[in-house]
Amino acid sequence: MAKEKKKNGRPTKFKPEFISTMLNFFGGEPYEIKEIITEGTGKNPWKKIEYKIFPNKLPTLVNFARSIDVSYHTVLDWVKPGNEKKYPNFLDTFNACKARQKDFLMQNGLNAAYNAAFAKFTAINITDMRDEVTVHTPESTDNVKIKGDIAKMSLEAVEQALNIKLLNNKVKKAKK
Repeated sequence: MAKEKKKNGRPTKFKPEFISTMLNFFGGEPYEIKEIITEGTGKNPWKKIEYKIFPNKLPTLVNFARSIDVSYHTVLDWVKPGNEKKYPNFLDTFNACKARQKDFLMQNGLNAAYNAAFAKFTAINITDMRDEVTVHTPESTDNVKIKGDIAKMSLEAVEQALNIKLLNNKVKKAKK
């Protein structure tokens, strides 16, 4: 009689229904438009109707993990390379939800529903958006990336950063 292979470790908390749960969690609308009515009384009564955008709560991976009663790190483990067979379709769902999260952030940022500096900070930290500029120089076939807020940099600072990058690239090529 063949011996059964023992499974080591704690059983997974993953459930296939987490895929649809995640899609629903990240699937809300980024904002709501509400009608605000202001009325004045007196000799000349008046009525003013305004429409205001109210952002909905940004769906995050931390809050999703909390909603299914697992840790944030457990959800990250489910999307690690090599786990595609163990947790089928979860990586695709995760990527779709990250795209929805990015769109959510962008829609509210473009509608000025978020503080601009905080929206930028959040976008850099939870999406694939970065604050850098890639410059292609005629002297080199390499693209040079300059990090930081280039809009606030002086022309001299940009040139200096570019020259430093080009010099470093030439040194690296010379060493090879």
